[in-house]
Amino acid sequence: MAGIAWARSAMASSGRFFRHLFFRRFIRRFCEGKGGNVATIFALTLPVVVGGAGLGVETSYWYYSSLKLQSTADAAAYAGAVEKSWGSNTATITAAATTSATSNGLGTGTITVHTPPTSGAYTAKK
Repeated sequence: MAGIAWARSAMASSGRFFRHLFFRRFIRRFCEGKGGNVATIFALTLPVVVGGAGLGVETSYWYYSSLKLQSTADAAAYAGAVEKSWGSNTATITAAATTSATSNGLGTGTITVHTPPTSGAYTAKK
């Protein structure tokens, strides 16, 4: 009976030894292996690349929207200035600016015309 207990103890001990030995070999082979390195690096860097591309697209769209809105406002102001130079009244100037803004994609909104200007560098000029 004592011999069986000793054999079981020896087998359990040797099992731990072999398991530890194979684990070390596995880790060593895994670290030394060259196959699959490209796939691993690609998998780790892909989220960063996709995130950077998404950020670039979003920033470009924001910049484009800002420029489009500024162009619409400039066109409306130019249309109002042309009407003012022809000597039109405030209602005609407002209608021309509103028509220009609507045709350039502003949508719904209110345009207020101040002649003479109520603020800015040209407040004293008529």
